[in-house]
Amino acid sequence: MTLSVAEECRYAKGGWSECDSKTNQRSRTLTLKKGNQTSCEPTKTMQKKCKKACRYEKGNWAECNAQGQITRSDKLKQGSDPSCEQKREITKKCKSKPVKGQPAKGKKGNRIVSSTF
Repeated sequence: MTLSVAEECRYAKGGWSECDSKTNQRSRTLTLKKGNQTSCEPTKTMQKKCKKACRYEKGNWAECNAQGQITRSDKLKQGSDPSCEQKREITKKCKSKPVKGQPAKGKKGNRIVSSTF
């Protein structure tokens, strides 16, 4: 049984670079650690798209509304990616239906996220 060239070449993965703001890409170098020196590339470069660094300051939850939902408005933190939405709104279902004069409590999960400019 003969192994293909791809199976014979093993690479050590380097760390990812910082995101290049001009190309929105980051890269890392793979260095040959095991394989045929003549048929394997000594180094390879991988590239991938950067994720946005959107960090938000969480607002306070509003009281449970008549539809059985609670809402929170979050503001973009300073130093975040400028292409991020400036504000986002998080909506969740309440744990129980509102009782007259008493707010219901929110539960984790069932999150609806919408962003506004």
